[in-house]
Amino acid sequence: MDLAKSEIKKHNGLPALFVNGKLITPMTYRCQYHYNLKYMKSLYDCGYRLFFYDQKWDGVESWEEHFKRLDEKLKGILAFGPDHYIILSVYTTIAPAWAKKYPGECVWTKDGIVKRKGNPPGAKVNCNSDSAIFSYASEIAEKEVCEFIKAYVKFAQSRPYANRIAGFFIESGECEEWFWVEEELGFDYSPAMKNAFKKFLKNKYSTTAGLQKAWGDPKINFEKVKIPTTEEIERGKIGIWRDPIKDKKVIDVLNCKALEIADMMIACAKTVKNASKGNSIVGFFHEPLAHSGPGTHHWKKVIESPLVDFTAGPPIYDARGAGQFTPEHTITGSMHLHNKLFFSEDDIRTFNNKPYNKDIYFYGRDKKDRFSAPGRQLRRWTRSNSVEETLELLTRDLANNIITGSYGWWYDFSYCWYNHPTYLKYLEKMQEIFELSWQSNRRSVAQIAVLVDEESMNYQNDNARLSNAFVDRFLTQELFRVGAPVDIYLHDDLKKPDFPLSQYKLVIVLNCQVLSNDDRKTLEKIKSASRTVLFMYGAGVVNPDKSAGQFNIKNMQELTGIKYELVDDKGVFDITVLPEAQKFVEKFADYGSSFHLKVSSGKSDYKLNSKLPVGTTFGRAVRYLDSGETYDSTENTMLFSPAFGIGPLFIPVDKEAELIGVYSSNNLPAAATKKFNKWRSIYIGSNSISAVVLREIARLAGVHIYSETDDVFLANESILMVHGSRSNAERLISLPENKKYSYALEMVKNKKIKIAGSKLKITLSHGKTGLYLIK
Repeated sequence: MDLAKSEIKKHNGLPALFVNGKLITPMTYRCQYHYNLKYMKSLYDCGYRLFFYDQKWDGVESWEEHFKRLDEKLKGILAFGPDHYIILSVYTTIAPAWAKKYPGECVWTKDGIVKRKGNPPGAKVNCNSDSAIFSYASEIAEKEVCEFIKAYVKFAQSRPYANRIAGFFIESGECEEWFWVEEELGFDYSPAMKNAFKKFLKNKYSTTAGLQKAWGDPKINFEKVKIPTTEEIERGKIGIWRDPIKDKKVIDVLNCKALEIADMMIACAKTVKNASKGNSIVGFFHEPLAHSGPGTHHWKKVIESPLVDFTAGPPIYDARGAGQFTPEHTITGSMHLHNKLFFSEDDIRTFNNKPYNKDIYFYGRDKKDRFSAPGRQLRRWTRSNSVEETLELLTRDLANNIITGSYGWWYDFSYCWYNHPTYLKYLEKMQEIFELSWQSNRRSVAQIAVLVDEESMNYQNDNARLSNAFVDRFLTQELFRVGAPVDIYLHDDLKKPDFPLSQYKLVIVLNCQVLSNDDRKTLEKIKSASRTVLFMYGAGVVNPDKSAGQFNIKNMQELTGIKYELVDDKGVFDITVLPEAQKFVEKFADYGSSFHLKVSSGKSDYKLNSKLPVGTTFGRAVRYLDSGETYDSTENTMLFSPAFGIGPLFIPVDKEAELIGVYSSNNLPAAATKKFNKWRSIYIGSNSISAVVLREIARLAGVHIYSETDDVFLANESILMVHGSRSNAERLISLPENKKYSYALEMVKNKKIKIAGSKLKITLSHGKTGLYLIK
């Protein structure tokens, strides 16, 4: 029997899922580890018509018994109603005995095959599933995994409910998120990985001479290649940077590792597409590199594959409390351009995380057990002080899904903590809001675009703290408080003919420190139409295509149009804005603490400095993070992101530019702007810009500012969201003046608010969320 026909098509401006011709609205439920039919039926009754269901093979029982149990459970869930569909989750388990047969295809540490206490060599218990710890570089393991997945597709096709199975979600590795197993023990030194690395190098460099030139080693050849040691992988030779030649083998092995994961993902997707005759959608947990770390995921290759339909991931963990924001673990603009779906794993912990599930069926052999109350590990990821506050946080995060056009699933770690009248009533209301919102125009109205890169992280040491800071400090803490909507893309997307460049007045080149000749040629497109382009720390400093000077400030000058000098020093990225923009008079010579700027003040056409209070400083984290690693669950306290020094410093010294800020620690030039015929260049030598400074940069670029406060703000063509980040106060939202408005519908309270001209007045207290449909 054929599986359900699942397709991704445009709906009111953005990609949407259609199953058997029917539009599936974006919120779903992911069931894992439990089989509480009564609870799941209550979610169905709230309007949720698509479930992800996960029952892992334990690596021991027979296939016949495994599929028999799975069949019984799927029939029970699908009995809720004829309009109910399932995406079947499949965890890539290989029986432990396989490790004994193929030890060289398993993950190795530097001391040999991984050994876990109480498990055979090369095997472990992962989420109650005994599995061989296979290497993602293993071609033998890839074939085994694909046969494993094909068996699930054939099982689904053999069932009378086959046309209710909408797709397959392929899980693997640690946390099911395709992270290399045993990552904490170091790199994979298995024979499989060594062979894959040699193959990668031969494909990239072709000849021994090419390898020797790239690595700067006249004695190296393909047979002598070894995987770098952990010490080599962690160090850097130019401040936080790896030397593009001397550390090339480290950069290469990180790329190779990420590509091996991507290749296995795509092989799995191809298996599903072929076995399902193209009917099923297929997806994976897949977070961008800047979020997950060097060598983990090759995001671009997976997203560009026509075989992959969707990805998933939890919202960023570091700021989930009231008054904060949790951006999605994806690059949303890129997903839309490639007609892909993103499922946000909405796993906000409810107040007290009360486990309402009394009897939970594990996926092993229907073993019944009781879950104890969640401990600190669960509480640390969300800090909610009441049921009411939980609802506000959920509204904030789901509004993000609605406005950005993402899908999502409720995930409760099998504790069934939504199994309470208050939460179920809320879930039903939110499903109604989703359905209403999807009747409106869902297109982006952002005039700010952020361009990101995934190659640059592989060139950084120090655990890639720089790129992580761009995410944890800038994206999480500041960007979405500007008061204007923002779109985020890979810079490679500029090559697509349907990239909406004309929509954007401000383009932020975020973490694009490593750019090839082709990348630089593509980025020339943004230097047009009187656009402002904001380059952040080290933009373009590395050009891997050059035979000499791959790491050079001239590469930055070619990209930004501003001249620099390199200062071999580490500094905390605090930048103080000068009272007035100033011109350089002559090149300075002293970089010591007694350094004085040799500049002259003059009448500037750029008014940023005059728009900001004297002494405005930004760069260091100024907002608490109250979850994740920065939340002390023992003391129940919130912490700041730690300050850390990064170097070298790239000092703008262009006499034709205007200096707008200096490093607070040493008074060295840190930020400058230069106007060209068709565009304006701004360089900010920091990993973060405060919302108040970025708001003024956006305003001067001609961006429409909706909100003047530091509240979290999101908007699309029809809907806007404000999440209160300060005390109870009236907010004035300025809507674009080129339209006529009558009222705003507060979607949760179903309350109409009059719009006076283009002004919307609302009142919000800290931690409250307003979600408005503009009419």
